[in-house]
Amino acid sequence: MGNFDLLFEKMNDNYNYLQTIMGAVYEKIKENPSDESNYQLLDALGNLGKRMLSTQESLVGSYCRTDDAVSLMDRIDDKKRDLTTSLEETTMGKRI
Repeated sequence: MGNFDLLFEKMNDNYNYLQTIMGAVYEKIKENPSDESNYQLLDALGNLGKRMLSTQESLVGSYCRTDDAVSLMDRIDDKKRDLTTSLEETTMGKRI
């Protein structure tokens, strides 16, 4: 179980780092809302985040054999929902 925990936490760390980068891009969008390239970058990073979360979901589904699996899947689902909502609110009305 130790290897699973380590890998899961590293995946969380990578996702958190991606969120930091997305936050910086969001700040650029607020500074210059007419720069379409920032919206495109945020959308691409968001898609990467969704893929990262799907990979983490697959890891849990395949290798987590504890009572924690349901809780971990719920946390991943919450992250996916939050990411989707944030992207939709930020890019609403923009062609990406």
